[in-house]
Amino acid sequence: KIFPSNIANKIKSRAEQGTLLFTQQESEDIIAWLEEKYSNQNKYNNFFIGTVLMIGLLGTFTGLLGSISSMGSIVASLAGSDVDIGKIMADFSIPLSSMAVGFGSSLFGVISAILLSIKGYLLNKAQESLLVGVENWLQEKTIEQVSEDNKAGALIPATTLQKHQSSY
Repeated sequence: KIFPSNIANKIKSRAEQGTLLFTQQESEDIIAWLEEKYSNQNKYNNFFIGTVLMIGLLGTFTGLLGSISSMGSIVASLAGSDVDIGKIMADFSIPLSSMAVGFGSSLFGVISAILLSIKGYLLNKAQESLLVGVENWLQEKTIEQVSEDNKAGALIPATTLQKHQSSY
């Protein structure tokens, strides 16, 4: 269920025959398919990293915009001769809470991006390890070519592979 149907059918039919041998082209097809799958997964991870960073940045600008707007009204209230320090201190709670929202969203974006980057790194290492394992396994099961007298693709058991490899 992991591989596309053409690759899965090849593996299944050969496993049923008791022999898992592949041509060089078939091995390359399997590796290319795996690399494409991994590339697509990495694109998703990069998309989400960029998205959480942009959400954090948008929240920062929104919070700072609210803070600047509130600061303008506080500065305008200082123009009169009656300055109530208690009211001014109370008015500062609005811009401070706006800045808290802005910096909180930045913190969310940065922490999420770091966590997704770590997840992406671990995923890439696991994918590389699996890909190397599959390549090594396929290398043991790969034959150079199919001989002219064996175009049907009948496969020789692995125990006699060395003996018949030149005919393939």
